[in-house]
Amino acid sequence: MDQNTALSRVGDHLRAEGFEVSTASLLGLPMTQAVRTQFRWAWLATRLTTVVTVAVVPSLSLADAQKGVDAALEHSKPLVKGIPGAQSGGMVVPVFLCNQVPSEAMDWAGNTIVKRFAFFATPVLVDTSSGQAAYEHRKPAIGRVYHPYRLRLIEGIVGALNA
Repeated sequence: MDQNTALSRVGDHLRAEGFEVSTASLLGLPMTQAVRTQFRWAWLATRLTTVVTVAVVPSLSLADAQKGVDAALEHSKPLVKGIPGAQSGGMVVPVFLCNQVPSEAMDWAGNTIVKRFAFFATPVLVDTSSGQAAYEHRKPAIGRVYHPYRLRLIEGIVGALNA
């Protein structure tokens, strides 16, 4: 699948899920950005702004992935509605599509949730040559209440890419 098709599929999927989808830039690369804010009593009466960033990268090392996640977190902070930490926060899902992702980066993504005050990010690395995706599946200690939502969201994105 070519990169434009991949971005289009993810954008269409996220629009169907109720996200506002637009284009932006992350680290000088064009990306698809999707934002949705929800309040749920099941989330201990919190309002969560979910920001999904999807970028096609020409190459991806472990250091590049870490830098990209940090940049996605910073990019997402102004998009969160409410006062972060006061019953509101942000979940960021930075998705990086690359033709070949080194196993070191895939292993890192499979075991990582990046936490900042009132924010957390689950990096998703997708090797477009094989269709394999890496992201953290386990229920985290922090953000535990959002775990089913987080997994459903990521699995939907990966499913849209592999459809």
